[in-house]
Amino acid sequence: MYRLKTLAKFPELMHGVSTAEEGNMAEKWGNKEEVNRNRRRFLDKLNIKIGDCVMASLELGIRVMRVGGKDKGMYVDGDVLITSETGVGLWMVTADCHATVVYDPAKKILALAHLGRQGLDGGLPGLVINKFRQLGSDTGEITVAAGPGIKKESYTWIGKLPFKRDWGRFAEKTGEDGYLLDTGEFLKQQFIEAEITKQNIGVSEADVFSDRRFFSHVRSVKNGEPEGRFATVVMMNWLGN
Repeated sequence: MYRLKTLAKFPELMHGVSTAEEGNMAEKWGNKEEVNRNRRRFLDKLNIKIGDCVMASLELGIRVMRVGGKDKGMYVDGDVLITSETGVGLWMVTADCHATVVYDPAKKILALAHLGRQGLDGGLPGLVINKFRQLGSDTGEITVAAGPGIKKESYTWIGKLPFKRDWGRFAEKTGEDGYLLDTGEFLKQQFIEAEITKQNIGVSEADVFSDRRFFSHVRSVKNGEPEGRFATVVMMNWLGN
């Protein structure tokens, strides 16, 4: 299990990122019974039950969904899950995109966001912070912890960029028709623009393409390897139960 260093100062948060050693966590890429066993074994280490989790059914979009106890054990369509309830696990599976925890300990608001090129192109970090503001958050209280994702040196895009916004230095030209995409630094910049304190933003140093502790869709396609997905889960546990 992998832990996000940025969240270490919050003992009330139960969280973890699964590794490839703990198995594939997505039904699309494996036998359903085996995937369920992998999920249970992973969550058991955190003393979290799968039935206490709300699972993101990712759309590769910018929809922010507020969830609570009524949604436990269910899949919810959207790329961000946000809750203000304790005992509600937020769950998503990824391969190259950054599963990103956003947390306001003062207002007890927690979110898990899927931040890849589509979400970043749609300005999803800013939308998440706007939702926190609507719920009463002061941006100075918010911490952001982005999990493992593909790094710039490993993420090459060939051909015309399919983006609506200017990525600037985060899409570096390489060769005649190629670009290196820096999603980790771009998400950090977007959170800074949303007035999150720079020191409160952490991005995992792990590059899932080269770090075989994690699954990578890009690596699977490039090397002809079997597909798989790793999970990120986070839950507020203020009452200690």
